[in-house]
Amino acid sequence: MKILIALLLSIMFGKNVLATENIATWTYHDFPPFIVDEKTKSGLSYDLLALMNKAAQGKWLFTLQVLPKRRVDLKLKANEKGILIWTPAMLYGTPAGDKIIWSEYLLTDQQDV
Repeated sequence: MKILIALLLSIMFGKNVLATENIATWTYHDFPPFIVDEKTKSGLSYDLLALMNKAAQGKWLFTLQVLPKRRVDLKLKANEKGILIWTPAMLYGTPAGDKIIWSEYLLTDQQDV
C-alpha cells in the first residue's frame, strides 16, 4: 500500500518520494586525522559521514567533497546548499540575514605552531 501511495504521489508531483536526498558535505581539511586515505575512505571525515548516514536511515545520503578552502568559500558565498564540517563559525562570521546555520561544536581543539 505504501508503495502504491508513493507511486501515485510520484506521478502527481513528478518526484520520487522514496528517493534518498543527496546532501553535499564539504571539507577543506585534506590531511590526517581528517583524511587519512581517500582510496580506503579512512579518517575522521569519513567516520563522521558514516555516523550521519547511519542516523539518516536512508532519508539522506551525505557525500564527502574534499575541496580547496577557496572553493568552499565560493560555495558559501553563492548560498549553495551543503554542510561544511570541521570549521568553526568564527572563521566565517554570522552577519544578520546570513543563511548559514551553525551547529554546536562536535569537538574543540587548537593548533599550536
